Amino acid sequence: MKKLFSILSLFILFIFSSCETEKLVLQKSDIVIKRFSMRDNFGKSKPKLNETIKKVKSLKTDNNQSINARLVYDANSGFYFDDEKGMYIEKDGQKTYTFPIINAQENEKIKNLCFKEKLNGNFDVFLVKYDFTKTEYNTLTEEQLRQRETEFEALVKDGVIERFAYVCVDVMEYVIDDVVPLDQGELTGNFGYQGGGGHWVTQATFCSFVNISDNLGGDGFNGGLGDGSSSGNDGSGTGGVVDNGLVTATVLDDTEAIIPGNASLNVLIDDFISDFTDNQKDIFNTNQSLRDYLILNGWFGPSRNFIREVVFSMDAVSSLSVLDAMNNVFVSSLTSQQQNVYNNNPQISAYLDTNIFSTESNEFALKLIDFAVTNNSSTDSIEEINNVLDIINDGLVNGQPVIDSSDPEITHMADYLSCFDISQPAILTLYADQPVAGKHNLFSGTNVGHSFISIKQGTKVKTLGFYPVNGLQSGMPNPVTLDPNDFVNVEGVFKNNEEHTYDVSLSIPINTTQLSNTINIIISIAESNPLYNLGSINCTDLAIIIFESQTNINIPSCESPYVIWDGQTPGTLGEIIRTLPLPTGATKNIIGGDAPINSNN
Repeated sequence: MKKLFSILSLFILFIFSSCETEKLVLQKSDIVIKRFSMRDNFGKSKPKLNETIKKVKSLKTDNNQSINARLVYDANSGFYFDDEKGMYIEKDGQKTYTFPIINAQENEKIKNLCFKEKLNGNFDVFLVKYDFTKTEYNTLTEEQLRQRETEFEALVKDGVIERFAYVCVDVMEYVIDDVVPLDQGELTGNFGYQGGGGHWVTQATFCSFVNISDNLGGDGFNGGLGDGSSSGNDGSGTGGVVDNGLVTATVLDDTEAIIPGNASLNVLIDDFISDFTDNQKDIFNTNQSLRDYLILNGWFGPSRNFIREVVFSMDAVSSLSVLDAMNNVFVSSLTSQQQNVYNNNPQISAYLDTNIFSTESNEFALKLIDFAVTNNSSTDSIEEINNVLDIINDGLVNGQPVIDSSDPEITHMADYLSCFDISQPAILTLYADQPVAGKHNLFSGTNVGHSFISIKQGTKVKTLGFYPVNGLQSGMPNPVTLDPNDFVNVEGVFKNNEEHTYDVSLSIPINTTQLSNTINIIISIAESNPLYNLGSINCTDLAIIIFESQTNINIPSCESPYVIWDGQTPGTLGEIIRTLPLPTGATKNIIGGDAPINSNN
């Protein structure tokens, strides 16, 4: 992946868009195949898929070269994929959405990104690596292609960023598109894919995995790609039977790359200013920051339109600075109600100034403004906005770290949990310490709340929660991306949460097998040098993962309903527990209190 990323960084990618829309390719009793774009009605009707893509989205390369907005950069794995060339497959109860990964060189082997829809509507994400190039795909016989191996790598599993490599027994089937012709209107040929009037459909039927990173997994507790019925050991193992397999189709990219240089940059500039007046051309050419903006944010789409309006604004009022013109253009796009919020909350304009009105920051600022409008600029909503912007600015709220705890670190997890008798049942409890009891709030002053768990067996009790080792660093935005909700990964650690206050709790009895598995899972995570991420693997994420892994209770997504924040939060967890239907034997406490004191006896 690093090699691919380094090669991609040498290119400016031109994407020639068409009017492609959702199109049915094949529909039979046992399989449905559709081509789609995330910008057509089919793609837009998948909010959870859009949400998952957003989590891996970044449009900034190492050398800040521009790319078309249809290319999505997966920051965790270092590749681009094309979200306008999607392939939807429905087979044997499975639903997957596959996109081509952009290859910078013709002789690179085909790679796809596959989003597998789960029963709860969430998505697991897999990297699919085929053992043939685009040329081989179009020239080898069907039998030769069937003999090539396919590798799978889990990038996101159960909401957690993973790096599992899978060796799979897979079956490749060539499906002929014999229902809908492929040459209607602008959707000519094979929708931009080569390979004739059919598709190779790959069905993974059994997989084993090897952990290839320090993140969660590799110990078999999630069962690899499967259902966890078989467990592995200490970093590698067999993953069990695949949960209905992983069905996907081979999707090819069709990008054209132009090696950067003065000639290529001049092509972009000439195209951009082609209809400008002489004065407007002079404004653009003498303000390097305008060119830098397009290099950073892309030469097409919203960023193109934004800079054009900035140039027009500076042309109309010659005394305007670039930032003032950007501010004017942004304000002109707002309704009177939105403008009122913007004018009364200077911290939003300060955020935009700091980020030079980037496409990402403009979109985020608009979300903040709409959040305030929706809540009638209530004191709570303005405080939430200020706190979020405070974190994005320096990782602090009112000068204080938001993730900080004086609770003692658990240095030896196996010893910490050794008091339990795995031949006896126990009670597993999930706690939510909400910033504001009974609300989804992200903050209360500098308090962001906490989620944690406890195990109780008779009078024996142990309580623990997940924290960043460096609370200050954990609140820092990822400097590599432009996404305001993307934070840096930092070293994580479990701490003793005995007597920690909580507002809501959920308890369920677990049998001896579940107790043993829970203990093993916690130990395995603690010993794997887990990473903490405020937006994607925080205290709430990990508490839910541990709780769900051995219970029959499915906790719905605890992502904040506030559009100003991505990621699961203690506030939302508490509100979900309050209304969650319980299976037999489970209990909840919605009054709150203090977690029990630890006891070994």
